[in-house]
Amino acid sequence: MFDDDFIFDTFVSKDVVLVIPGFRLGIFSHFVVEDQSIAPTNVAFYDILKALEFVKSEIYNFGGDKLKMTILGHSYGGTITAMLTFSTRLNYDLRIQRQIEDAGYPNYGRAVLREPLFQNVKVSEFMNSPKKIPILTGCTNLEFDHEPEYIPLASVFGFENEKECEEKYRNDLKTGRFDRGNHTDKTQAIVIPTKMRVDKNLENGIPAYLYEYTYPKHGKHGNDLYYLMGIHPFEEDENEIHLKQIYRNMIINFVKNGNPGDGFEISDIEKSKYYNVYWNETSGERPKMKEEFEKMINDYWLKEMMEYDRNITQMKQNKSIREMRYSPLNVDSYSPYQPSYIVSSFLLLLLVFFAGYFIGKCYIRNDRVLYLRLDGNNYENFKNQIL
Repeated sequence: MFDDDFIFDTFVSKDVVLVIPGFRLGIFSHFVVEDQSIAPTNVAFYDILKALEFVKSEIYNFGGDKLKMTILGHSYGGTITAMLTFSTRLNYDLRIQRQIEDAGYPNYGRAVLREPLFQNVKVSEFMNSPKKIPILTGCTNLEFDHEPEYIPLASVFGFENEKECEEKYRNDLKTGRFDRGNHTDKTQAIVIPTKMRVDKNLENGIPAYLYEYTYPKHGKHGNDLYYLMGIHPFEEDENEIHLKQIYRNMIINFVKNGNPGDGFEISDIEKSKYYNVYWNETSGERPKMKEEFEKMINDYWLKEMMEYDRNITQMKQNKSIREMRYSPLNVDSYSPYQPSYIVSSFLLLLLVFFAGYFIGKCYIRNDRVLYLRLDGNNYENFKNQIL
């Protein structure tokens, strides 16, 4: 599958030992049953963890350093890399110093987010606890724009109100309120989680380098892997000869020094800085840092839709409170601290007071009449005065 000469030229000649582990794929990779005593979930990850343990114990025999391990993954491999470094369940003693994710999916259709290897939560929550490992990650600007496949993005991105958010997204597309450009659901399913992972690392003070490959000739998903591994080969034009070298240097520099070099800077949350991997001999354009990585779709999903999701949650909570307060069938809605109860109690006490007062008055009058009647003196005069 791999071109040995190509890999030697990319990695070994730069004093980097490349290890390509084998692991189970397809149904044998993430076969899922409810009872894991029958068959464990995420078998592929057990294979990969064993491979990492082997590298840790044996890499010195190949001239490597177990304290300087970097994990690199593309596409499905990028997902594996992300899951390993965001899981709070996995052993922190793997000695991974850096991670490189290229165009990774957010999950395996939920199968990956399951105990015991991974906390069983939404994708957005899963990313809340990244390990203290610097990251280099990115994608191409086209990815799957040639594949208009339907994907439930609100679910993929981990919104709390999936149904409402998905309906809003589809309606905004239909009415033209949201312009996603040429990006399909499948491309957005790569771009948005990429930005989410970068931001989560930055929020926790972990260096995160973000890039985007924007040269259009071979900008589809997987094309850039040719520059590193020699797979999916194509005939290079005058610009791609340089882009191949840029790509290689970017990866090798990060593996060896923790910095991609060539003017590459750490990203930030607000400006969303990224390294634009582009080369044009005719115009003289070269790779450089830019701001506002995929601004249009990131603003829509990570700002507007997140606010919409929070508002829907708040509306549901308010509605639930009102139903609890006024429902006559809900015993839990009865509270001595509700304003309506306080007013009712006050009126009841007032009624009891006046009732007692009038009863008392009547009792006192009858008592005087009885007294006068027994006394017998001026009964009629006293009765007229009293009554």
